[in-house]
Amino acid sequence: MSRARKIALIGAKGYDQKSEDKIVDCFLWKDLSKISNLRDYDDIILDLLPLKGNCSDKKLQQEMHDKLNIFSSYDVLRNGGRIIVIGDPRFDITFDIGEKEKKSITVSFLHWCGIDFTWDDAPGDTINYSSSYKYERYEEYISKFKKWTYSLDFCKLEDPLIKQIFNMSFLKEKNISVKLGYERICTNRYNNGLIFKTYLYLAQTLYQYHSEREEKVAEYGDIIFLPEISASEDETLLIVLRNFCGIQLELPEPEWLAEFEVPGQGNVDSEIRRIRTEIGRNFFAKLTSSGLHNYF
Repeated sequence: MSRARKIALIGAKGYDQKSEDKIVDCFLWKDLSKISNLRDYDDIILDLLPLKGNCSDKKLQQEMHDKLNIFSSYDVLRNGGRIIVIGDPRFDITFDIGEKEKKSITVSFLHWCGIDFTWDDAPGDTINYSSSYKYERYEEYISKFKKWTYSLDFCKLEDPLIKQIFNMSFLKEKNISVKLGYERICTNRYNNGLIFKTYLYLAQTLYQYHSEREEKVAEYGDIIFLPEISASEDETLLIVLRNFCGIQLELPEPEWLAEFEVPGQGNVDSEIRRIRTEIGRNFFAKLTSSGLHNYF
């Protein structure tokens, strides 16, 4: 029996959904501590748009490290999961380690990737995209991508972090190495990545007839990077949920509207409840008098 695919949307609320094949749980960044086990999800959507490329909340920075680290992220990715990053990820976080003598460490927010990213901070509006069936799910998002404020110049594996999640001695015995896959979906004029994805894979070196070749033996899920677009945050999330997760939703009701009550609304609601109750009583009374209630 197939199970529902579980999706954690972090950074927004109002998109929760539960169906036979999809479950969406939403958490605001301030509620990150409420996630009991991030590894229990198939897909993770990180909505960085509310943070606007910066995070100054020390408590949240600590939670980011505790919940989203290289161990939790690759437990998601190793089983076909995905992580989608929406917005500018170029900021640092500081967290404490140690129980007695605590030591503060500052790292990139993206430390959980196990990848070192080199960014180009120059802006522009030239966007190159080769339309193909392979990238069909990106097309609606790209149609609203008009300009950029940064691009990815280069990325490489951070060996110290990667060694924490792989048994490097065992892999070496099997002639297997950890490789980084980097795929550009949109680029600028000088081929830096604007919309792109990364993934890890294991490649085994095979020797035959005085030659060698590499064969991919395992592949981890994608980390997809989506910059801010011209649409609103709500519209952006709907596009991502629709095209990347196959979930159709309407715009969530604004928090202020849910809390807003027009003058006299309480009396109107009470009267509506009274009328509905009266209609129900009259309907049941008619059924009883006619003897039809025995058939219901």
